[in-house]
Amino acid sequence: MATDDFNPEEWFSNFSQILTKRYQGHIAALKTAGAREISVQTSKPVIFARQFLLEAFGAYSSGQSSKARQLLSSAIVSADSGAVSPDASEWPIDGPEIGRGHACMWGAIARVLSHKQAELFAWEDATLSDSWFGAATVIFLENGEGTMAGRSLQEWGESRRLYGDEDGAQLLFLAATCLFMLTGNQVRMELVGKRTEQKGPVQMESSFFLNRPATQAESQVLSSVLGASNTLKFYKAMS
Repeated sequence: MATDDFNPEEWFSNFSQILTKRYQGHIAALKTAGAREISVQTSKPVIFARQFLLEAFGAYSSGQSSKARQLLSSAIVSADSGAVSPDASEWPIDGPEIGRGHACMWGAIARVLSHKQAELFAWEDATLSDSWFGAATVIFLENGEGTMAGRSLQEWGESRRLYGDEDGAQLLFLAATCLFMLTGNQVRMELVGKRTEQKGPVQMESSFFLNRPATQAESQVLSSVLGASNTLKFYKAMS
């Protein structure tokens, strides 16, 4: 991004077009009657998916790895329900399509922690996290949620780093950085930009898994779930 001829707007436009072509089939499949038969509609699926993730981390922390894996599976099931049939009451302001995007993203995060990851980030496989991150990003972009699209790209990049795919991580961090730049989110742009130069996790714990809001100091260092030090330990324990 330091080169004089790099155009963030043009680069991201091309990148987003590729994502849309690649994952529009996944999104279309979520809206079919067949998907609704497989994934039964539930109440507040994203809230429950996040809660299952918290409980899974708690089980792991107390040495109950088997229970943690079961809870991660429950998080995936709940998130998939929200991806297929968003609960409108859960998104009274943003709307159900934004809810669908959140469900896809949190389902992707749960799949990462369950080690359901593609060998290469661009693979299309609805059983793996990468397709769900791709779907989430496209949904957010198509509904004008640039910050959430950038957040999805950021978590996706961290997921590739956890997997050991540094090339994929760098590309996704670049995409997130460009998008945050284009949407004027200076803080997130700088935080993601730093991740391209750092190795491993941020040396700070995820406030999400600590089940509390981030402190001001934490928010100036870490802006993702999957990039935290306690998340890395959790991820390794679930292998």
